[in-house]
Amino acid sequence: MAAVFRGEMLHVLMLLLLLLPWWWPWLGFGSWTVRAEAPVTQSVFHIRTGLTDRQFSEGQLFFLPAARSLLDCARRCSAHPACLTFTFTPDPQGTAIGVGACRAHDVVMTSQSPSSTASGAITYRMDKEPSWFQSSCVDHDSCSTNPNVVCWGGVCTCYPGYFYTVGADDCVTQCSSQDLQQEWLKYEGYKIMQEGYQHSEKSITLPHCLQMCISWSSSSCSVVVYDTVLQECKLFQVLQAPWPKGELSADSDCVLYQRMCV
Repeated sequence: MAAVFRGEMLHVLMLLLLLLPWWWPWLGFGSWTVRAEAPVTQSVFHIRTGLTDRQFSEGQLFFLPAARSLLDCARRCSAHPACLTFTFTPDPQGTAIGVGACRAHDVVMTSQSPSSTASGAITYRMDKEPSWFQSSCVDHDSCSTNPNVVCWGGVCTCYPGYFYTVGADDCVTQCSSQDLQQEWLKYEGYKIMQEGYQHSEKSITLPHCLQMCISWSSSSCSVVVYDTVLQECKLFQVLQAPWPKGELSADSDCVLYQRMCV
């Protein structure tokens, strides 16, 4: 009798686990898959000139109405073996569940491809070639010939102050506030010396700090310095590199985060 009871309870427990939404991604159900989280370093994406403000239906592989970011859309295309082109349309409202619509296709779009108007839409073509970004490294030379690229903590990334742009797979000196993404470059053990921060707040968590930067009313917060000991969050508006000499300072208690660019 006890064995039968234990067997019935096991079946009930398995049924409950299947019904819980947070469990679905691990089983392949729902909108998330392990494949969707594949690193974008597998591919390089280039903006298709002349195809802005247009969306396409030809050869559509999938449509995600609320992608987390441009990089999220790029990762999903990179993870799909047939994806050659994707279109990202930013949400002007910046909703909590996503910041844009993502469409992936198995054909390369041209100016002659059937399309409809979609304000703000940008189409990218994927190249099956390695990207230096976030790849393992031992020194700068193993990352890129770009002087703005650095081997930081064993990973290739942009030198602090420079923006990583997904569209060009490059480190650039400027990024407009409307092109800032909800993806971050992370630099442990560093902070900015300037006192001209937009806002400072103590006793808050790191996720709250990062979200506060993204949601800041001016929409121009691009850099966050978080003190892990004081739990202090400082928001900065830094839209152009390079930073003045001495601006970056080592501090083992702090972590510097910089937003990526379109």
